[in-house]
Formats: sequence, C-alpha cells, structure tokens
Amino acid sequence: MRVSELMQSNLVTIPSDSLVSEAIISLADAHVTGLPVVDANMHLVGVLSTSDILTALAERSPDTEPGAMFEDMLVRDLMTPHERLEVIEFEA
Repeated sequence: MRVSELMQSNLVTIPSDSLVSEAIISLADAHVTGLPVVDANMHLVGVLSTSDILTALAERSPDTEPGAMFEDMLVRDLMTPHERLEVIEFEA
C-alpha cells in the first residue's frame, strides 16, 4: 500500500491567528484529527491536533468552563510548534 492511497489530497490549513473554537469546527468539518497551522505567507508554523485540544481541556483549572476556554484562545497559543514536529519521509 502506498501513502498516496491513504493521504488526503485536499489539505485544509488554519491561520495561526484563528481562534481555537474556529479550528475545532474546521477539524470536524474536514473529518481530520490535525490541521497544519500557517502564517500570513502560508508557511508552516505548527500543527494543531485533537490531542493538543484534549490536553488543554484536561489541564484547565476547575473553575474554567470547557466550552468557554476556547472562545478567546488563539491557535498559535495551543498548537505544537514546527520545531517540535517529527517529520517522517517516505520514498516514492
């Protein structure tokens, strides 16, 4: 089996200055578990995954409402930065 058979070819990205609440909708709409995060020049700056979101929920303070915590939070404040991503290359 080839990677091209499994991968999605219509890549959905999200700007780093988007709200996390908007990213959650994009994740659900695209049926994916992670979104590449791009800057204004469309350069990759990180990835926002459902794991990032779930970790933030688990670590929130008890007095913070789960739904409200993402209303004002920016994607760049929650994403995994590009420098910490592990890139795996496959041969064609």
